[in-house]
Amino acid sequence: MKIFTNQPQPRPPPQLKNNRMKLPICLASCVLEIAYDYEPSLFNRYDEEYRTPLSNAASIGYLDGVRFIVEKFADPTYWRDPFGWCCPIHMAAMKGHVEIVREFLERFPDLREILNGSGQNILHMAAESGRAKVVSYILQLPELEMLINETDEGGNTPLHLATVMAHPKVVSILTWDKRVRFDLKDDKGHTVMDAALMSFNRNSPSFQQRLTWLALKHANAPRGKDIPTTQTPRRGTGEYRMLYVARRPNLDAYKDMTTSFMLTATLIMTVTFAAGLAVPGGFSTDSNPKGVAVLGKKASFQAFVITNTMAFYSSMLVVLALVWAQMGDLYLIKSFLKLAVPLLGLSLTTVSLSFMMGVSLVVSNLSWLPCVVLLVSSIFLFSGLTLLLLPSLPASLNHQALRYIVYYPFCLLIFIAELNPQGDVEPDYDSDSDEYSEDKESDEKEPDDKESNKKEPDDKEYDQKEPDDEQEPDDEESYDENGIVGLDDVKHDHC
Repeated sequence: MKIFTNQPQPRPPPQLKNNRMKLPICLASCVLEIAYDYEPSLFNRYDEEYRTPLSNAASIGYLDGVRFIVEKFADPTYWRDPFGWCCPIHMAAMKGHVEIVREFLERFPDLREILNGSGQNILHMAAESGRAKVVSYILQLPELEMLINETDEGGNTPLHLATVMAHPKVVSILTWDKRVRFDLKDDKGHTVMDAALMSFNRNSPSFQQRLTWLALKHANAPRGKDIPTTQTPRRGTGEYRMLYVARRPNLDAYKDMTTSFMLTATLIMTVTFAAGLAVPGGFSTDSNPKGVAVLGKKASFQAFVITNTMAFYSSMLVVLALVWAQMGDLYLIKSFLKLAVPLLGLSLTTVSLSFMMGVSLVVSNLSWLPCVVLLVSSIFLFSGLTLLLLPSLPASLNHQALRYIVYYPFCLLIFIAELNPQGDVEPDYDSDSDEYSEDKESDEKEPDDKESNKKEPDDKEYDQKEPDDEQEPDDEESYDENGIVGLDDVKHDHC
């Protein structure tokens, strides 16, 4: 019996099942069966994007559809698009569908040797697209070991492609595999470290690029001998400008860094100075001796005083060091920044410990609250120490134990980087040419028609405008080794 009321009835939720209690995925399988019974040739046709039904199913991760098609037809598994670009297994690897890649390899083991139009295997495609799960799965299979160091038509290994596209998680996974070779060069003679320095934006590297570079440095990836920064540039071309900018330090960036560190250290000095004169619990007024801290005999208070004192004087040393760094000399700035960064990390750590001890001391009358304060403070303090650990360590870790120490902090940084992915950002380095493509967002304006009609300066005029070799820094090897301004200096405080 139905009951009718005048009140409006709530809108029913969307039905995930039809009247026969079937999910949409089941209906999709039924559509495939109907299409196969009606016209089997539909599965061998291309759409407007020149993809077969199997390629589309592999691209969107439709595992049941892939299984249905490969059971009925084996030939489309090996078909490329009319342009000879990629096969269905390449689409699955590029989109990161591990289950579909596993399904293809289990049914057709010879697919591991199939290449796309650029001579790239499935590991190339997964590494270039930043699909860490697919890369990890391929590295776990012993029968796919030959793919690890295989090169494409441009001589690029999977590590080359992941480096150029700035996928730090994939680069980290590959660098931890002992079978991966770092000394392999592409057709232009570039190792993975050379490819990193050539492809990254030298003026303002992104966070993903910095992490990618740092992963290679921690793995001690070498640079090649024939690298662009050591070759004699051709005067009168953009090549000289690119090479000179690659090893020219950015003085303004160092000054901004110095100012930020000095401001942070000054704030810590102010807070710790005030905390030292207004200690928790106050001072005694009616007992002898007067003016002594009431809680001075407690261990928590003593720990508070020690950590607060360390925070004050370490931050004071940071300020004094950075005052010398304001002289304007680049090498003086770099030297004092190397001293200031660890001291600033010590100051931040001790001021956190001081706060933790002070708060737990003033709420010691409650049995549970100090435990909660210590637990929460320890969690955030550990997180802060992990972020401070990487900048305080050298870039090249010669000892394997240090790599294991920084592994989890580095994973935390990768997790932070993945929260705001860089999206479809094209690399600055064109793999088909040696030219460095300028950033589209540069402040340089295109010349007008009048300016374009002007004659380009000859070699003599260009030599007058360009800096002489005598004006370049004496320590050229340090800049050539770093390539990217601000990456290999100051113990990588920005990495």
